[in-house]
Amino acid sequence: MSDLRSSPLAGRTSESNSFSPIAQSSQSTVPQSSASTEQLRESLRIDPIVKFEKPWPSPSLSPGVPSAFVANWGDVFVGVSGATAGSQRNGTVDGSFNLGFGLGSSAKAIALELSGGCGSVNQFCANGGFTARIGRLLINQPGQRLSLAGAWQNFAQWGNEGRQDNIYYGALSYAIPLRPPGSGFGQTLQFNAGVGNSTYAPYTAINSEDAIGGFGSVGIELSPALGVSAGWSGRGANAQLSYTPFRETPITLNVLGSDLFNQTPAGAVAVFSISWGRNFTTPNFD
Repeated sequence: MSDLRSSPLAGRTSESNSFSPIAQSSQSTVPQSSASTEQLRESLRIDPIVKFEKPWPSPSLSPGVPSAFVANWGDVFVGVSGATAGSQRNGTVDGSFNLGFGLGSSAKAIALELSGGCGSVNQFCANGGFTARIGRLLINQPGQRLSLAGAWQNFAQWGNEGRQDNIYYGALSYAIPLRPPGSGFGQTLQFNAGVGNSTYAPYTAINSEDAIGGFGSVGIELSPALGVSAGWSGRGANAQLSYTPFRETPITLNVLGSDLFNQTPAGAVAVFSISWGRNFTTPNFD
């Protein structure tokens, strides 16, 4: 191939030959400012189609019934509650508080949750106890979670009301999302079931520590921030409404109706509680 620079056609322009090194060279020497380049880049910028937002804190789906999903390493929680008098406290409203944390990983091996709190605000925490729960995730998949847990309530205690029962229970919890992945709202449906002694068994006036009974519940998220649940505590029927008002702050508000059909001497009681900390008792599928 001959060199175009030495060709007689170099520099010519005609209808039959529009190629011109001179013209091309003159076009290539036109400078482009950095400002115009940046404007072009901005005009071609496309916003991402998918925007990722922080999942909404899960509401509680355990209406006074144990959940087998336990706190893991890094989980810390604190809660306060107040209850109506029912049939035994002469119209006196009382409250309690508790706090706890998690150790280990229920997905990799086991997790240990330790918590403690006082049983009566009116008596300036003159009585209270500590609870240990251990849990293991048996199924940990995007479309389902299954967990097994065991607990010992009141393994250590203090107070002027006398010794409280040592309470033991085993629980199984299963949760699934009702909406497809990527929808932004998994809508968790959760089942809790188990067996335990004392307060998880039908009421007996004596030897309650030896009494054995079963408990169970079902709950569903109505919206990312609202959940409703109902179940049998072992002594009576419960129902609960749970609300998480803030996306950025893990605060949960619960209104619980306990022993709705007056099957124990304490009778029906309304309990209002507020807690801070990630709600590990309800899986989040968002």
